[in-house]
Amino acid sequence: MSAGNGSIEGPRRQNQPHLRWNGCCKALDRRRRILVVEDDDVLANIYRSALRGAGFEVDIAGDGLAALDDIDTDHPDLVVLDMHLPPIGGERVLREVASTPDTRDIPVIIVTGAEDAAPAGRAFAILRKPCDPGDLVALVNQTLN
Repeated sequence: MSAGNGSIEGPRRQNQPHLRWNGCCKALDRRRRILVVEDDDVLANIYRSALRGAGFEVDIAGDGLAALDDIDTDHPDLVVLDMHLPPIGGERVLREVASTPDTRDIPVIIVTGAEDAAPAGRAFAILRKPCDPGDLVALVNQTLN
């Protein structure tokens, strides 16, 4: 047990992540998973590279239907969402995430080139394309901390 803060560190086994426990069974050192929803492969890979470089696990969905499936199945810690997606747009993805009890608490950052994109209430923040990958990483860190 560490001095004074009530956390317990378990023994580290080879090929297992080191988990530090605080209170009753809360893992603190798990890598955060980000889902990037972007149909432009170049941008998706830029965002993935920047976020991986910052220590996140990153998955990519190239359209709105794949995004909904990934969100429902994998429950990422945060979603980076483009608004203009085939076959369903980002607004519908945002509505579905917000209206589903299991996913409504997942924060969403919108990255869009549309000047008038202002989805009602559900997005944590909106970044305008082209955005600096460093700004995206900073915003993801701010959102998750």
